[in-house]
Amino acid sequence: MRKIIVTLVMIVSLVTLVACSGMTTVKPIKSKIFTDEDYQAAVEALQTYFSEWEGCTMKEISYAGDDVVYAEAEIRGASPDCLIVLTSTFVTDGEDHQNGLESNYTYEDFTWTFERADFTSKIWDHKDHGYG
Repeated sequence: MRKIIVTLVMIVSLVTLVACSGMTTVKPIKSKIFTDEDYQAAVEALQTYFSEWEGCTMKEISYAGDDVVYAEAEIRGASPDCLIVLTSTFVTDGEDHQNGLESNYTYEDFTWTFERADFTSKIWDHKDHGYG
């Protein structure tokens, strides 16, 4: 019964994210490290962080993959279950962007790194973003 409730909450949350974010596609996660619940919490953290980027529209969010997380965790000296890497596609409008982004540009495979205090936490903190 608990699994059904959690699944229904996740579906409603994903529909809400899509409706509120101008048709952002959130690709499903395939991971041996993270649960769907972990992923959903990280996606929500990204959406919250990204909402402050004026003139930008998120189009797609996906999980970078377990191999990317293991590599990033090793570089940062973090536990792989406490660090998640997401990728996204977003577009900018025609305005000049003070944050260094190109105007009228589509950013693809843009990475976002989030970290949490321990593997049970659902609170993800933004640590880094960009290419490379």
